[in-house]
Amino acid sequence: AVVSTQSGHYAGMEEPNCAPLSRRSKMSGKVSSKYSESGLNTSFPSEDLLESEAERLMVKKFAEDLIIAPQSLEPVRGKKKKPKAHLADYFLDFGHVVAGNTCSQTLTVTNNGFFPVSFSVDRSVIVGSGFFLGLDRVRQLPPGETLTFSVTFDPKSIEQGVHSAIVPFNIIGGPIFSLRMQAHVTMPDLFVSSDTLDFGDVKCGECCIITIQLFNNNQVPCSWNSRPSSAAKKEKSTDCDSALIPLL
Repeated sequence: AVVSTQSGHYAGMEEPNCAPLSRRSKMSGKVSSKYSESGLNTSFPSEDLLESEAERLMVKKFAEDLIIAPQSLEPVRGKKKKPKAHLADYFLDFGHVVAGNTCSQTLTVTNNGFFPVSFSVDRSVIVGSGFFLGLDRVRQLPPGETLTFSVTFDPKSIEQGVHSAIVPFNIIGGPIFSLRMQAHVTMPDLFVSSDTLDFGDVKCGECCIITIQLFNNNQVPCSWNSRPSSAAKKEKSTDCDSALIPLL
């Protein structure tokens, strides 16, 4: 099975830097060809085919090791548990996500083999992590068919910082691969070059201007506005009241 990304959806004020799924996209089965200046055909296999061949070699190595050392079978509750090959993991990076907002990615699983494939996803390992996987069990996915599912990260009640989780995909009668997910929970923040403005002595009728700078040192956009504090509002209201002169 091959996992690839399609699109992302973000529920919040600004769209985060959601990185796409890495490792490889949908298997295309094509070979890219390039011709040198001399006219010779220098063909290079695509990245998909290279990774597919790497997985084939991993399964082959696993089978050879199993033949050499059959004692690796571990008894479980009086029975022998059949070991399974572990392939390379997929990595899904949600990037920086603002606390309180939700980020989603749509992924696809494609059966690039010759037989129908069934697999299950162990979602119990990500309970409480903030990651939610919209996939559980799949039975008899035909060859060449694609299944779409969503992965959501909701940082509700999760502390700021980097959070990650790993979900294993167990292919019935085949190897195991995992989906690694990661997200960096952060909050918008704004820094001011000076929090106190001292205009000093200003002559009546003159104008004094002080320039300040605002810095956004975080990885997410920051929106801001300027509002007088409650103390300033109260002081302004008091000044206005004292300026009222009753008519005699």
